[in-house]
Parts: sequence; C-alpha cells; structure tokens
Amino acid sequence: MKQEEYVQIEWLCGSLKEAREVVTKLLGKRLIACANLIQGVESHYVWQGKLECSEEVQVLMKTHARCFDPIQKLIHEVCEYEVPPILMIPIAKANPAYLAWLSASIS
Repeated sequence: MKQEEYVQIEWLCGSLKEAREVVTKLLGKRLIACANLIQGVESHYVWQGKLECSEEVQVLMKTHARCFDPIQKLIHEVCEYEVPPILMIPIAKANPAYLAWLSASIS
C-alpha cells in the first residue's frame, strides 16, 4: 500500500443539506471512506467582480487518488455552485492502521 495514493479532498458548499446529500451518495458508492462536515465557515472572495462574504460548509473527505474524478463529477451534478471549489490534497504521512482501514473502506 503506497501512502502517496491516499488523499484528502476538500470541498466547500452552500448548505449542510447539500453536503450531506453528496457525502451519503459517495459513501454509498464507496468512493470515500469518511467525511467531516464543518459548518459555519466564513468565506470571503471576489465573484463576478464583486466582493462577497458567505457562510459555507467545508467538507473533508478521505479517499484514494483514483477516486477524484468520479467524486468531482458527482459534486458537479449536485452542487448549486457554478464553480465548486474542489481540492485534492495528498496525504504525506498517516497512521498505518488508519490507512489500512481507509483502503478497506473504498471500492
């Protein structure tokens, strides 16, 4: 098991309902091992030339790098954002027992 193959995918969305819907679908398809939903993230950004501030939900998902494309596709199908922020962050080091669980949890 190569550790560098495992990643955390970070995504921001506009509602807890949307985050739960996506995470439930991804878990059902075994594309992610787990997800953390963090409410109350205050985001500041420029959108279409205007300074914006909004409350979002940050979703952190642990998975295998090969799952990124289908995860991103599903997010795009459900997400209300025109340009959803989806990042893939390599896991450089982790508890070996956790990685074994992660591996067993993903199809």
